Amino acid sequence: MSSPEQKSDNRKQRKLLLKQTALRTAGAMFIMAASGISHQPPRLSALETIDAVRIETDFSFTPPVLPESIAPGSDPKSTPASTPTPESKPLKKDLLREYYAPKTYEEVLKDRELRAIQDPDYLIRTNPEWNKNRITFLISGSRAEDTLTDSIMILSYSLSDHSQDTITIPRDLGTPEVYAITGLPGSARINQAYGLGDMKLTKTIAENVTGLSMDFALKIDLDSFAYLVRTVGSLKINLSKTVQDENYHDTNGIHNPIFFNAGPQEIKELEAVQLARSRGGKDNDDYARSERMRLIASAFLQKVVEEAKKDTSYISNLRGVLEQEIKEGRIKPDFDLGRLFPAMLGPVPIGLLPDLPGLLWTQQFGEGWTFVMPTQNSTGLTRANLIESAGVPGVAIDKLKGADYTTQTPREYYRSSRAFVESFLKRTGGTTFTQR
Repeated sequence: MSSPEQKSDNRKQRKLLLKQTALRTAGAMFIMAASGISHQPPRLSALETIDAVRIETDFSFTPPVLPESIAPGSDPKSTPASTPTPESKPLKKDLLREYYAPKTYEEVLKDRELRAIQDPDYLIRTNPEWNKNRITFLISGSRAEDTLTDSIMILSYSLSDHSQDTITIPRDLGTPEVYAITGLPGSARINQAYGLGDMKLTKTIAENVTGLSMDFALKIDLDSFAYLVRTVGSLKINLSKTVQDENYHDTNGIHNPIFFNAGPQEIKELEAVQLARSRGGKDNDDYARSERMRLIASAFLQKVVEEAKKDTSYISNLRGVLEQEIKEGRIKPDFDLGRLFPAMLGPVPIGLLPDLPGLLWTQQFGEGWTFVMPTQNSTGLTRANLIESAGVPGVAIDKLKGADYTTQTPREYYRSSRAFVESFLKRTGGTTFTQR
């Protein structure tokens, strides 16, 4: 039997052991809490629970200070230098690349599936492999109430590398599709397609020419073009060469020669219309005009982005202008405009923008969102690469070199243009094509 002294010593040792156990448990829990680790404490036996309660009456625990690492040879009593915490900055997220384009692409894929069912030839014109991670727009321009499209431009955005590829097709290009309707070698231009078969025929030809799926298409007349430029204000462009057209006539038919120096400059609506229409004078043909249209389109997008960053109501105001132009028939899209303005651009529905004028970009979308302009790449079918005169006496109509739109099928006739587009997109980092 133990003596009273031994019993007292045993109680003291047991009490000390429980104190040490409590210290270790509490210290471990504190370290895990400081590290953000969630942990449930282990279950205690009935005896441990009773003794732990007793300990609380005569023991007060202060969480230990986490020790700093001490370098060998240093004084352990000295206070280690604190490590500065790096400044936390929000990661920038590109509104176009990370939200807007993926959302739009989801809708595009649904449309392509439907088109493939409704039009079996669609998958012959446009191989899905060629158009993966791409959203493509077809924009045709004409004079008011005119069905002849004087400009044909394709804008293709790549989700893979955040690039925008612009391709122009000359209005005087002879096509098998139009020839099949008219039966006239001198009346088979691509710019006649809209008048003969509306936007559907224009899209079909553009898809045959390039191999790209025309996911969205619209026709815009010259008056609306001028109004949109007036709405956004001046545009910054850089002309590669001088434009001098002594025989230029304005939209009212009045003779009004024009001259523009080469180099960077700001243009307003009148100058934009002149550059978009002029194709007279030295080195100023339909192909030079197409190049200027690419410049103007790129400058327009850049201006919209710059202004939207200053005031997000700008986007909603521009949408209102577009809706009015569509309502009055000056812009004719083959899609619902709402599909290009997703219901949500960040945390606030875009429908609220008219009620929140003057908001800064960061106030609207948060510090983490931004808008990065895509890398711009452009080309076109020209006499310098693929185009030559069709040789029809007294008629200004062209054709693809070495091809014949009056005898060949579209697949045969456009082989060179599709290979050209494939080469262009490979060179600019876009989707790699595999010619079939």
